Amino acid sequence: MFLTPGGHRRFAASDVRHIAVRRHAVRKVGPVERIWADQALSMARKQLAAQEGERWLKQHDGGARDKNRQMGQQLMGLILEYLTAEDDDGPQLSQARTIGTHYGQASRAMGLRLGDALRAAMFFRDTLTTSAIQLPENVRIPTGSQVRLVTRINRIVNEVQLGVADAYAQS
Repeated sequence: MFLTPGGHRRFAASDVRHIAVRRHAVRKVGPVERIWADQALSMARKQLAAQEGERWLKQHDGGARDKNRQMGQQLMGLILEYLTAEDDDGPQLSQARTIGTHYGQASRAMGLRLGDALRAAMFFRDTLTTSAIQLPENVRIPTGSQVRLVTRINRIVNEVQLGVADAYAQS
């Protein structure tokens, strides 16, 4: 996006098409995935408060937290797309690795050690998978569907963690 001298925003047509495709994909999310996402976000917020003393969280100032929150929202959108996709090797996996790389670069720039950056990623992985495992308490879900949900969450978060490691390996 760029601003014209008159203050109007101009977007590339390809970017607008990409946003439209992603919004359509998220609309296809079923009730189980939505319930899972709501539960995971709620659990993450609650558990994040208990993590305040962790080094990986203490080093994030307000601006870094805002940026990470935006990346987290983008990642949740990707996860929801991936959960509803037919293809096991969809484009969401490479996009998740890119998000992980950006997170790793930001963490490294803040002086966070690789282990601490990975602890942060593992915290969110644990929250996402625990929410999926606890889902049957709230929703009737066949075991096979639950296994697919957990497997896909792990697969996409693996890419995030590999992206974090890639960012540190580039230094």
